[in-house]
Amino acid sequence: MYGKNVTVHPSAEQFYEGVPIHASDDPVAYVDMVLKEVFIPFIQELNECGWDCTDKKFQKDFASLMEITKAMLYRQHGLEHPIQKSLEGVTE
Repeated sequence: MYGKNVTVHPSAEQFYEGVPIHASDDPVAYVDMVLKEVFIPFIQELNECGWDCTDKKFQKDFASLMEITKAMLYRQHGLEHPIQKSLEGVTE
């Protein structure tokens, strides 16, 4: 399950059970795992720096950022996301 280049400590086996180690295992679950790994520390850091992460407008903006990032990662794995079409041409 972990691939030949990944060694998981026995105490962490249960924690990692079902977590895709490679995108090819389950690209959707892999993207979700990457988003959690990136955005949870990011939001914690913003909160520690004094940003009001409880503000409703901030939360809506942050949710939009997460969906755009998800669409970007989906595209890298050949998956479709509804936002992808609306983003095309934005930066041309």
